[in-house]
Amino acid sequence: MEKVYDLEINNKKYKYALLHLPCLNNFLTNYNLKTSIEEIIKEHKSYYDLKKIILDFKNHQKNNRQTILFILFNIFHNEVCHIERLVFSNKSNSCYIDFVHTKKAYQNQGIGYLGLYYLIENTKNKFKIYELKVRKTNVHAIQLYTKHKFKIIREIKQEIKQENNDKNNINKTIDVLIMVKKIEK
Repeated sequence: MEKVYDLEINNKKYKYALLHLPCLNNFLTNYNLKTSIEEIIKEHKSYYDLKKIILDFKNHQKNNRQTILFILFNIFHNEVCHIERLVFSNKSNSCYIDFVHTKKAYQNQGIGYLGLYYLIENTKNKFKIYELKVRKTNVHAIQLYTKHKFKIIREIKQEIKQENNDKNNINKTIDVLIMVKKIEK
């Protein structure tokens, strides 16, 4: 079982964990979080689900990469409030952060800020460079990353899946910023 940390935010009790694939299912079962993790995944990306996250984990392993899933949850409601995914190559000192999302009911309470803080704090001995992509229109996320000293290094066009009114997935091109944080010694 992975280590679970206690955290207090605005006088409310939370827990967080950094999970590798072999521990994910047991963790979600032990903390009764399977339904809640599905909800937050769907809220973030409607075409994703837990099976897709697990498939991503396995595909990363085949390509000599590892994945850590950061989960922050409310212990009184057994509800996942915030998730982040960190992907890295085994022998690298850099990593890629994606799938960063705070559940709507928990936004604007400092949870996203603390989630990212604790992810970096718990992994900075292994990684010296953190990279991520963010939509250019996502002002709140850009502000969050900037507070954590991420710098914009370039802008790109990226094709994404998006659900239309008929619940069909369509491809769309968006402007994306690539941001990087370097850990100074």
